[in-house]
Amino acid sequence: MKVLFICKSNAARSQMAEAFFNNSSKTNKAISAGLKTAHRKKVGYPVPRQISEKMSRVGIDMSKYKRKQLTQKMVNGSDKVIVIMTKGQIRALLPQFVKKSDKVVYWDKVKDPKNDKDRITARNKIKKLVNALVKNLDKK
Repeated sequence: MKVLFICKSNAARSQMAEAFFNNSSKTNKAISAGLKTAHRKKVGYPVPRQISEKMSRVGIDMSKYKRKQLTQKMVNGSDKVIVIMTKGQIRALLPQFVKKSDKVVYWDKVKDPKNDKDRITARNKIKKLVNALVKNLDKK
């Protein structure tokens, strides 16, 4: 199964989810993408240092992760799409081709990690959600 994680800029939440998923799942694969990555001219940029540091503290190396812009082809090519954005971000930013997909699951309780405390909180919430997802998918 191929899982796509989406967040606003593919700089933190979706990247963390992808890393946790690919480090945990034995049989499935994940990718991640952002909605505003191309707009901010950040496609191909590395994950922010602060995010990489928080993940390295739990044993995950994200030094080679790069930001990717969401495309409809990514959604179409995925078996499950996880949107990691707040309800306000979903309403304002999420494209219709994602909203209309029957593959979408919303993890709307994970805030955008803007400061050090939020980064740790987001990382821990995402890890918990991903572990539950992997456990469920790997059973199938």
